[in-house]
Amino acid sequence: MVKVKVFTLGEFREIMGEKEIEVELPSGSDVFYLLKAISEENDELFKMIFEFKEEEKCLSSRIRILVNGRTIHALEGIKTKLKEGDVVSLIPPISGGLHISLFNSF
Repeated sequence: MVKVKVFTLGEFREIMGEKEIEVELPSGSDVFYLLKAISEENDELFKMIFEFKEEEKCLSSRIRILVNGRTIHALEGIKTKLKEGDVVSLIPPISGGLHISLFNSF
């Protein structure tokens, strides 16, 4: 067994009710296994993490997942293996942005 921390932001934090949780997983588990485990009993969380394309469950393209500060796309995607002490960050979709007027800077 391995223990990993899941750090949540925005909507994920609201849904899960905590900033950080510790999850115990079987050795050799990957990101997909973790996501499935934490969303199994939470429909709202499941709908944020997964989407269905042609009747196949896929990771939502709107969220970002980091393992130890690195995007899973730079690693092995949802098949990225997790090890003891890893920190997985769930980052929800973000809309809008910061508007800075150059004219107000002078």
